[in-house]
Amino acid sequence: MTITELEHTADVLFRVSAPTLPLLYAEALRALMQTIYGGCRGSGDQTCACTVSAGDQVALMQEFLSEVLYLSEVKGLVFCRAEISLAQQEGEHTLNAVLIGEPFDQAVHAGSEVKGISFYGLSIEKVENAYQLDILFDV
Repeated sequence: MTITELEHTADVLFRVSAPTLPLLYAEALRALMQTIYGGCRGSGDQTCACTVSAGDQVALMQEFLSEVLYLSEVKGLVFCRAEISLAQQEGEHTLNAVLIGEPFDQAVHAGSEVKGISFYGLSIEKVENAYQLDILFDV
């Protein structure tokens, strides 16, 4: 699993890869938290449930990370990791997650404000034996 920051003129662009789709979502969450807070300082002991649905995997990723952004701000948590399960029924993709995090502490969590998760350039592809995500965070 890898997270690579790519060049972008104004915002933050990442390429994330993982061997499975659930792990790709978890790694994308880690990239988002790294951008906003510089990542976790511990393993996290607080949990939060999250469920989102969308018509395809790309829209599901945007919905998931937008919900994570919202929950992080409202609950004052920095999410360290996530346990992800995916389902598909009648053309609808659903993601259920347990987000595990730690309380935000201004003294140790520093990064860039992310205003939103962009659809621009958002893609999920199967490359060799892994899934690859390109995602742009609006800062």
